Amino acid sequence: MRERDSLILELQNRILVLEKSNEIKSELNKLKSSTIQDLQIRTTSLENKNSEITYSDYISTFSLILSIITALSLVSYFFYKNYSKKRLKLRKYLSGKWGTEGDITSPQPLPYIDFEIEVDSEDGEITGIFNTNNENYPVVLSINGKLKHNSANIQITHISQQRLLIYGEAKLTVKGKLLEWKTKKGEIELFPIKAIAWKV
Repeated sequence: MRERDSLILELQNRILVLEKSNEIKSELNKLKSSTIQDLQIRTTSLENKNSEITYSDYISTFSLILSIITALSLVSYFFYKNYSKKRLKLRKYLSGKWGTEGDITSPQPLPYIDFEIEVDSEDGEITGIFNTNNENYPVVLSINGKLKHNSANIQITHISQQRLLIYGEAKLTVKGKLLEWKTKKGEIELFPIKAIAWKV
């Protein structure tokens, strides 16, 4: 009798242990399933968040680049406009009659020069006339050249009997309101080696 009761009691304990084991397994499975689902949800949320950050970064970078390009364009336009105004003003100022004779306070070397030029406002091309004031040469010679920044190389020529005669070459450089003349080559009876001309 005691043995039977003992056996029954042992069986009941085993059944309880098994039931508890099954409950634990069930809880573990639930927990596992819940954890996997939660992980999937978090992963999806994180991916979406990362995707939003990437898109936002792209928009921010594009906006920054666009702002830089716009700023550079405005600065470049401002400087070009300012440069164009100064260049046009200089070209207009240079157009006119220039000479080196008549200044007692700052006498210029002989021979005196007397010339008149016209500077094209668009491309800086220089055309004009040079008065020789010398009976051994043609009364008037032609001047041709091109203004670049604040200086120009000019050629003094004359056409005779359908031939182009080159009488000299010089460099003109703007010095404030004056014009520096440097003879590169030419007739010494017509051109000084170096002189400062002013508007007359």
